Amino acid sequence: MPDKVKTNHTAAGGDTPSADAPKKPDTRTLIGGASWTGKLPMNLLSEHCQKQRWEKPEYSMSKTSEGFSSAVVLKSKDLKTQETTSLPPFHLPPAYKQLAAQPTAVEARHFAATYALFRVCNMRNIHMMLPPNYRDLWKGDFADVKAED
Repeated sequence: MPDKVKTNHTAAGGDTPSADAPKKPDTRTLIGGASWTGKLPMNLLSEHCQKQRWEKPEYSMSKTSEGFSSAVVLKSKDLKTQETTSLPPFHLPPAYKQLAAQPTAVEARHFAATYALFRVCNMRNIHMMLPPNYRDLWKGDFADVKAED
């Protein structure tokens, strides 16, 4: 049986990215900024669903001319009857569609999670735990949407 030899491409510089290449930002930095240490909107929505004994949120993604847009579907299963109740996807009204367009799919999912949280529990002070730009949406544009409803 031949011996398997492991090769190390890093010594030859084969598989490592160059040191000059800009580092791709991670999700936490992209959503909350470099100094953000709190929870991200998708995590907050997931925790809320767990506390309510709902199923995991489902995200649907669509690519638009302005970028990416996402929507969230929340489901709950009755433990006795095993019947699943599903809420319709949370979409912004047409007048606010431009807010939902995000440059990346990750940002679109976090935006959708923030809007779903707002629709489900806007009476709570969850906005205090959100990253600054999502906190501003909660107190500004989302409050305007609620007022118009």
